[in-house]
Amino acid sequence: MAVKCPACGFDSPDGASWCDFCKEPFRKKKTAAPQARPERKSISLEELPKEALERLPLELLPGQDGEKVPSAPPWFRTAAWVVLLSILLVVLTMAGMIWARFHAAPR
Repeated sequence: MAVKCPACGFDSPDGASWCDFCKEPFRKKKTAAPQARPERKSISLEELPKEALERLPLELLPGQDGEKVPSAPPWFRTAAWVVLLSILLVVLTMAGMIWARFHAAPR
């Protein structure tokens, strides 16, 4: 018995994952509901083994008296991209000027 493609109507052999003609994938019917993920338990730094604590990056560790490591303000990322693109524009402009100078028609 062949499987009929819902997109083009072509008969593909049984057990095919997609249509042999139009390559449309056959959708499998869901048999069971997806399993729920187990809830993650959060632990404190005191509960970690000493070896694991030594391998943690400094950004994840609290400072003195539990203070957090400061992060850059949200506008900083946009400003960094503007500076980077400006530098790229200047470099490309200079490269174009140099190319035009050496490829200009002789006078």
